[in-house]
Parts: sequence; C-alpha cells; structure tokens
Amino acid sequence: MIAASMDVKLTLQGPVLTCSTVRGRFGVDAMMAQSGNHFYLPGTLVKGLIGEAWQELGGVSPEFRALRNHWLGQKSSTQNLPARGALYFEDFVDRETSVEGTRTQYRIEIDPERGSVKHGHYLVIDAPYPSGKPVIFEGTLWALAKNRQEVNQLRSHTQTALRWIMSVGSERSIGFGRVLDAQCSPPECVGWQAETGDKSSPALSLELSFTRPVCFARRRVANNLFESEPWLTGASLKGALATLLSIDQTLWPHLREHLHEIRFTHAFPAGASAPRPVYPPESLVKVNDETRDAIFLKDPPTGSIAVPEFRVDWKDESDVWRLFGWPDLKRELRVRTAIDGELRRAEDQSLFAYQMIVPDGVSWQASVLLDGVEESVRAEVAAELRAALEHGLFALGKTKARAAIIAKPIDLKTAQLRGDTVAITLQTAALLCDPSRHLAPNGQIGSSDRDAMRAEYRDVWSDLSGTSLELENYFHRVSLAGGGYLRHRFQTGDPYRPYLLTDPGSVFLLRIKDRQKASDCVTRWLRRGLDLSGPVRHFYRLGGIAERELWKSCPFLPENGFGEIAIDLHETQRDGVEVWHV
Repeated sequence: MIAASMDVKLTLQGPVLTCSTVRGRFGVDAMMAQSGNHFYLPGTLVKGLIGEAWQELGGVSPEFRALRNHWLGQKSSTQNLPARGALYFEDFVDRETSVEGTRTQYRIEIDPERGSVKHGHYLVIDAPYPSGKPVIFEGTLWALAKNRQEVNQLRSHTQTALRWIMSVGSERSIGFGRVLDAQCSPPECVGWQAETGDKSSPALSLELSFTRPVCFARRRVANNLFESEPWLTGASLKGALATLLSIDQTLWPHLREHLHEIRFTHAFPAGASAPRPVYPPESLVKVNDETRDAIFLKDPPTGSIAVPEFRVDWKDESDVWRLFGWPDLKRELRVRTAIDGELRRAEDQSLFAYQMIVPDGVSWQASVLLDGVEESVRAEVAAELRAALEHGLFALGKTKARAAIIAKPIDLKTAQLRGDTVAITLQTAALLCDPSRHLAPNGQIGSSDRDAMRAEYRDVWSDLSGTSLELENYFHRVSLAGGGYLRHRFQTGDPYRPYLLTDPGSVFLLRIKDRQKASDCVTRWLRRGLDLSGPVRHFYRLGGIAERELWKSCPFLPENGFGEIAIDLHETQRDGVEVWHV
C-alpha cells in the first residue's frame, strides 16, 4: 500500500476571482477568498474541475470513465453508505501576492429598453490581479493506492485533466481565471510495513496536527450548515484507520481481526506543548468573579454567599474553558454549492456552508487503548497499530484532511478512590438511559420530570457498577440524536428510536458501597469507557448482535470514544476553582 503526495502548480492569468464568504471591504460585493493572509483557490473547486474534466474525457477515451467514481467517490445509493474517494485535495495558495491591496473592478447590466444601467445591477469585484498578469497557485494532492504503478497512472490522468481545464473560479464566461499552465509533480510515495513498532505498548497517546482548515461536523440544526465541533470523535479516527485496512487486505492481519476491540478516545484540541484539556463539569457555578464546584451541595447555599449562577445563566464561559485547558480556536466560514455540469452554473437549492477550524498553533490529542484486546495477541496488535499510524491518517472530517501523527506509549489508568464518594464527569456523550424504564414507560410520551430522571440515573449506576455504587447527587444535560442520517444508517427496517444521550460535562456523585468492586468498575471505565447496559441494549435492539458487528447498528459505542470519564475533578489543583463542602 502506498500513500503518495503530488504538488500541483496552476498558473492563471488575471483577473482571478473565487468568491470569499467573509465580510470584505466596505462597498465591495465579491471578495477574493483568503485564509491565513494568503489568497487561495479551495481544494474542493479544483477537485470539482478535475472530476468534470475526467467525465468529459471519458466520452472520448474509455480509460477516463471510471476515474471520477474511483478517486473522487460517489453518493450513497442505499442506507447512507457513500463510496469514499481515495484522492484528497488541499487548498491551492498564492504565497506571493499581498492581501493588503485595494484594486477593484466593476460590472453592470444594461437595461435593454433604456440603454442605461439597470437599477440595482451594479457589482464591485475585488481584483487583486491585474488583467493579463500571471499568478501561481500551489497545492498538494494526497492519494491512497495499492502500488506505485497505480499512483503513476493517477498522476498521468490528473495531469491530463488539469490541462483540459480552460479556466478556474468565478466569472469564467468573461475571461477570468484563464489557465496558462498546469504542472503536477512526480509523486512522492511512502509505504507501510507489515511488521514494525513497539510491541510492549498497551496504550498510546496520539498527537494529530493539520496543515489546513478542518471541519468535524456536529449534529446539524439545519440541512445546509455544518458547524465544526472542537473535537474529533474516536469513531472518525477508527474509521480513517479502517480505510487504510481496506486498501491492502494482506497488511496487519491481527489489527484487522481485533480492530473492534481497540478503543479510540475523542481527540481534544490543545495549545502548543499543552496537555489534553478536560471537559468542565456542569456542576460549576459562578459567584461574583469566582468559579466553584457545587457537586457536594444538595441545596443551594444561603446566608452571606452571593446567589450562584449556573451554566445556563452564563453570558460568557470562555474563561472556564480556558481554565480547563481549552485553547481559543480560530474559525472561518466557507460557503459551497454543487455545480450543474450541463448548465455550468450553481445547482438550485444546493448551497451549503462549513464552519471550519483554522489549526494554527493547535494539535488534537487522543488515546488508543488496547486493554480490551485479548492478552495473547495484544503485543502483535500494538505493533501493527504503530505501523499503521506511521504516516498519519487520511480523510478526516468534512474536508477530508490528512493528519500527521506522533504516537507515544503511555500507561493504562488505574482508579484511586478516596473517601466514601467518587465524582464522575463525562468527557464525551454517553448512551446511559433506557427511556422505556422511567422516562417513557409503556409507550407513554417522554418526560424529563426530576423524580423520573433521578430514578433512571439511580438504576443506571446500579446496573453499570453491579450495585457497588449508589447515586447521591448529579448535574446533567441530555439531548436527542437522530434524524435522517442516523435513522437510515443504523436503524433501517426498525421503528425509529432517536438516541437519548447524556451530554459531556454531566457529573454524578456516587457513594461507594463496595470499595474493591467499585474500584475495579471505575478502572474499567477509565480504560474502556462506560459500558452499554443490558436495558440500553434491549431498548435500542442491540441484543444478540456480536460485539465485532455492533458498530454497524449503533454509533455511540465506548470503543468509538463515547462514555469517556474523568474522576474527582474537584480534587485537581486548578487556580480559581473552589469546592463547596456540605
């Protein structure tokens, strides 16, 4: 198996315009796209042009007909399972032209009856490149292939497609963005080895770094807006690894056989040389200028202490996120649309937007834990995992970004329980509740009644801990995850049941009833995440499904990073955080 990078250089003739979706100078209607103080052509734009060129060339030569679907992917025909492409595009950047220029051009439309400018049809265009001036945009293409021969053929076909393209960007019909030259460098290939790496690592820490904006889409509130979560799910990391495994069936047999037993945590963003951040608990309250933890209080404080403000009342919580190690992330919005290949214009009702994270000065940190792998093969799986991660992971997030990875061995966590209670804070969402038990029994309309919720969580922790822990207090948020994608991807043929998730930050104060048994349970949760209990499996129709096939029927598994916990955050030394004791 080969990972190949190819540097592409496009020389265009000014003027050039690919419209930015950020606010520009006053009075300018169409701004040239820029990111990181450079003008750029989106990689998706070049990808679309190459796909269009291959489609047109396929009408002349059979060798081009299958290229578009194979390398660029195709839509799903059933069950929301699209065929993923194997060629990934970075943005094409102009590193020479300053973004400080103020050059503009103007367009008008003439009223055919009056012979003058039509009312309201006056357009001011940002034009940093004078007419006739050549400008170079450079970008990198990454491809996953079986061997060098396939990569060399791809390079030849890509070069042909680039030279077939006549112009790039907006306003092509009036001469903008004419292609003067297109060069695709010989591919630089790296290959994976079948056997390498440290065989003694039961767990690894991963540090992921990106070179271009990324979008790790959260659950959508609108059909055409993809907002990025700050974190990358463990399911995404495991899926990217599974993509590598699917290309060459002869590599890493132990890793392939036991992939479902390996747990990938979510990758949280961290600043340079900073540790992985912690999701702040819902029990935090603000009193005047101080942040305190109220998990030990059964009732709000009275007397001389000021009225506490809980998170739902906060106007700004950026100070709390910084306190728990979360960096300030720079974001940018990119609006895209599908193109009608026949009319050569934007398709109707196909506009959508990505809210993206600019990864400058930020890396994403995660862990891979092999505690669930059979001990007899754990060493071989660890070695093959290190080998598979050697050259990074590909096609992450909505932008199909490549992540360079630094992997280091770490020790497995062991719970240290102090006192008579333990406070468990969810770091990622968890599928804990059985809605049919207390919240919506006998098919009734669901309720979030306080007594019903407490009864449900009391049974949840009794089930998960084997009665060794008892619920004493909690602060929580819950949300429903569902919609068309999850419905048709994971629940085809069954009555629709959206997933009731307990959100990250939910904190539970549990009283210890059997110390040894509780210690073993919490240690297992630290290493493997919170289990799916029997009632939860029954409600979501997961009973009887083999563990290695469970990911096909439920997206919120502990092996995919869900149900991660932190214990006793109130005992962690953090400036400005106090604890109210009963």
